[in-house]
Amino acid sequence: MFSGVSGSGSMAFASSSDTPKYQLVSSSGLMYLLSAIAFLREKYTAAGIANSISTTAVKQEEWATAWKQYYHPQKLGNRLVVCPSWEEYEKQPEEVIITLDPGMAFGTGSHDTPRLCLEFLEEHCAPGKQVLDVGSGSGILAISSVLLGCDRAVGVEIDPTAVRVAEENSAINHTDDRVQFICGDLVQKVEGLYDIVCANIVAD
Repeated sequence: MFSGVSGSGSMAFASSSDTPKYQLVSSSGLMYLLSAIAFLREKYTAAGIANSISTTAVKQEEWATAWKQYYHPQKLGNRLVVCPSWEEYEKQPEEVIITLDPGMAFGTGSHDTPRLCLEFLEEHCAPGKQVLDVGSGSGILAISSVLLGCDRAVGVEIDPTAVRVAEENSAINHTDDRVQFICGDLVQKVEGLYDIVCANIVAD
């Protein structure tokens, strides 16, 4: 059984397990999600499988922060540690800490795709390199690349809210002099040559 809450064009879903995990879904994926729910309900009913899928409207402020209780410091790769801005973490000598508050933007490092990108960056970032982060979300990849040693990073994102969140995260990590976030289309807004390009985006 899965339950969900909705508000302001987005949804958050949680499983009914002992340790629920919230997944925020942006407005771009909302119609797909609703179609998937209708599809599942139809198939389960046709097969005679008992099921319950429900949504509940809540205030945006409630669901936008509900997931925080399940988001804790996590070590990715050998050195990089992603730490929520509201939690304390005792840094070890060899570790690189990125302080993050994803807010309404995608990107905490907990999903497989950003995790793989972060592990790649940990291996390949070095002084003298520049990074382009396509679909920068919370800014986790662009900011991490600079913290891991790259000279400069540029993040491009079509969601203005995500750009604002990314800029705030960059300021928290004291990388705002080396990381730039651009709101708009990659082809129209970004120029230059980059040593590393990250594109943690959906196919459409």
